[in-house]
Amino acid sequence: MLSNFQRFPLAIIFTSYAMGIILSSLFHIPLLYWVALLLFALITELTVFNKKSYPIFLILFFLLGGMNYGVTNTYPQNHISSIAAVNRPIKCRAKITKTENLQQSSAQIILNDIQILLGKWLPFDGKMLLYIEKCDREYVYGDQIEFSAKISRPALPDNPGEFNYRRYLELKNIYATTWIETGDKIEIYDQASLSIPRYANLVKIKIIDLIDKSTDSRTAPILKALITGARGEISDQTEQLFIDSGVIHILAVSGLHVGYVTLVFLLIFGFLRFPLKTKYLLTILALWFYAAMVQFKPSVVRAVTMASCILLGKIMERPYNIYNALGFAALLQTFIMPKQLFNVGFQLSFVAVFSIVYIYNRINSLLPENFKPGQISNKSMRYVYQLFLVSLAAQLGTLPLTIYYFNRVPVISIVANIFAIPLVGLIGALGFAQVILGFIWKGISIAYGEVQNLLVFLLRNIIKFFANFPFSFFDISQISIIHIIIIYSTLYITLNLDKQKYRKYFLIFILSISNLWIWQKALTRPDMELIFFDVGQGDAALISLPDNKNILVDCGARGFHRDYGREVIAPYLKKAGIRKIDILAISHPHNDHIGGVPYILQNFEVDRIWETNIASKSRVYKEVNHIADSLNIPIYNPHAGDVFCYGKNAIIRILHPSKKFLLKTSPNFNNASTTFKLSYNNIDILFTGDVEKEAERYLALYENDLKSEILKVPHHGSSTSSTPDLIKYTAPRYALISVGNKNKFGHPSQKTIKRYQDWGTIIHRTDQAGALVVRTKGKKPNIVNWY
Repeated sequence: MLSNFQRFPLAIIFTSYAMGIILSSLFHIPLLYWVALLLFALITELTVFNKKSYPIFLILFFLLGGMNYGVTNTYPQNHISSIAAVNRPIKCRAKITKTENLQQSSAQIILNDIQILLGKWLPFDGKMLLYIEKCDREYVYGDQIEFSAKISRPALPDNPGEFNYRRYLELKNIYATTWIETGDKIEIYDQASLSIPRYANLVKIKIIDLIDKSTDSRTAPILKALITGARGEISDQTEQLFIDSGVIHILAVSGLHVGYVTLVFLLIFGFLRFPLKTKYLLTILALWFYAAMVQFKPSVVRAVTMASCILLGKIMERPYNIYNALGFAALLQTFIMPKQLFNVGFQLSFVAVFSIVYIYNRINSLLPENFKPGQISNKSMRYVYQLFLVSLAAQLGTLPLTIYYFNRVPVISIVANIFAIPLVGLIGALGFAQVILGFIWKGISIAYGEVQNLLVFLLRNIIKFFANFPFSFFDISQISIIHIIIIYSTLYITLNLDKQKYRKYFLIFILSISNLWIWQKALTRPDMELIFFDVGQGDAALISLPDNKNILVDCGARGFHRDYGREVIAPYLKKAGIRKIDILAISHPHNDHIGGVPYILQNFEVDRIWETNIASKSRVYKEVNHIADSLNIPIYNPHAGDVFCYGKNAIIRILHPSKKFLLKTSPNFNNASTTFKLSYNNIDILFTGDVEKEAERYLALYENDLKSEILKVPHHGSSTSSTPDLIKYTAPRYALISVGNKNKFGHPSQKTIKRYQDWGTIIHRTDQAGALVVRTKGKKPNIVNWY
């Protein structure tokens, strides 16, 4: 341990510091405890132990990490998040810290030093994100602006597995958002004096303007991303191609781009005949100026810090250790902003570099002598082979994180990188030359721009080819932190199997994991999980039974703006590892219940469909039946009295409609909704579709047989449903109202809500609280906090 500490002190110190941050984030230990423990450890170090007591030294950094996270996670009374509940426009003053242009002339600005007019100007702590829909001017770092707008908290996800925008922003210390339609509603009341960050921002604006004037509209967004880190103007379609081909990382300014910047400045200062140490020192200053220009993105700060360590080592004539440089860069970034440790970009950036160094060397040592890169005499082939191994090492190292965050395994990316990285390197090198020389003479920039148009066109077509390649990636279900630890442990031991002791470790590890898996399966009683999705003004629910039976009840709407089957239900099914739907139950053929069905039928295995025995002339209903027919999916029409058993514990009883009801009356689609009761051991859930008073009169005939712990409230809580008899006989503990925010129908009715409240029922509205997730072993329903 001591020898490792002497070889990699900064890497080990960061590991200890990071563990403190993680512990503080998991258990929310009060800040006072961290301070007390840190002081105790510090006094112990100074009075009891000698200078060689490195365990106490590591404990100090562990406690420092916990304390630092506690400080940044403690919000004062005047925190900006506290004002977000005020539902009216408020006059604000703030300082611009970051700006980025987006597609279609919109922009987003990060604000700091916020003041709000509440009788008088009061200061508020924390950052705020301002979104401008139509931005017709440039905003520069340091400018003080004034505007009036509603302030809100960043949005939480509506459904499990969706992107948590609030957490994403809070990791950047942004706790409030606001929106303004046009930039002319913003007043710049004070311009900051010139500083390095402001000057860097002005240089970035000029570079972006130069790129716009010298390249076409399809080249410019990609070139801006590669040179300045501004990715906001890249279209969603283009970004998706980079994601599908597994090379999205090349659009993020990182080590590759910083390497070219370093080379450019070394050449410039060398051309100007500066002394060697002066050249290195000036390059370090230039790199940090570049980091300021790209607004200190985590991957850039990491790369610039490591480059600075290398150059400082050359200046001081000291040996360079990449693991210590990585540790120092991570320690620097997380000391300034501890929450960066949980930033996806931060994690992928550091893990990728570590993997390229460690895993590449291990792969190289494990290869037979004839297959080592050094044995290839042809330089071009050796370069391609090395690039392949580097890409393989980076992908192996980042794969667990890629699965955890994005639920996909890139397959084609190893090959795509071989073509994309050299081309991006050429585009980047020419881009920096284009920018530097373009400031001298615009004609040179235009000439370079024509070359860039051709190269970016080539890059886009290469990316498109690999993105459309069969099996370029495949989706995988959500994994846990425990799975990540197991994968990394397996990878580490596998890469060291050439050492005898690791062969023993590997056998012990495999046996231990196998035993844990077997006993966990044997001793754990599985739960039934029920999810009522938030699909706006529509219905969708998923029942996952312990015997791997999955029942999907309705699929939300499909319209001009959204297809809830594609955008909400399918992503969750993929993350949950669900590939087969045993029953797709359609309550009735209205678009807000059936609209998402076609996408599910086309992209998942569906064993059978339930639908009411009442046809519709709607286009989406005909589409559903056509797809079902073409895929040979049988369609059943369950009626009142039908009973279906699943495993030992789950029973579905169809309560409505009966055959006589459909024959003797002319019901509308709502009243013909398939209504069924799911019983799982002692827990009952009643699904009612959109039934109204007419159908509820028939349901009331069941009287106490309707009793259920959970009720899917009929017809989105409308005034034409939820009659007193239905509520009385159901006597639900929980009532789920699936309803769209500020919908045009005025759902749910306040009278309906009052009827449930008078009964003492706990109401969950999807427009206010998002999806409802329930897990149960059959004794009582457990509401899951899934955020």
